[in-house]
Amino acid sequence: MKYPIEIQLKAIDLHLSEDLGYLAIAQRLNLKCITVTRWIRKYKAIGMEDYMKPRYVSHFSQETKILAVERILAGETYPDVCIDIGVKDKRTLRDWVKRYSEGGPESLAPKLQGRKSKSRLAKNTLEETLEEKCYRLELENAALKKSIALARQQPSKK
Repeated sequence: MKYPIEIQLKAIDLHLSEDLGYLAIAQRLNLKCITVTRWIRKYKAIGMEDYMKPRYVSHFSQETKILAVERILAGETYPDVCIDIGVKDKRTLRDWVKRYSEGGPESLAPKLQGRKSKSRLAKNTLEETLEEKCYRLELENAALKKSIALARQQPSKK
């Protein structure tokens, strides 16, 4: 769950000013202890100025992904690359490294998202249905013509 920045800052302030532990802060603010722990660790790692500004990007270009993977493969740590590039979670970087290892740089290309167009599928289905119906009608028409021709050739019995 995403909490407002005010609550996060309140938790950090309680830790700094009153020297409360993570559990005490969590109980006082009615939060989970792990949430408070993450906020305070993040604050200690990057400082207040960087804590306040939004650092994470949700979409990355293929070039950025390749550069990040190359830095990881060169020996840099996941947290360092995450902070520099603005990746929220190191699992994202691990996924990029895995995809890069299995499929090369092409595997990091942006994926098309969303469903396929229903109208395109519907047109194809409609065209196929009409073609099948037309073919059946042509066969039926040919069969009727043959039966009429055969009926004309045979003398009538009266």
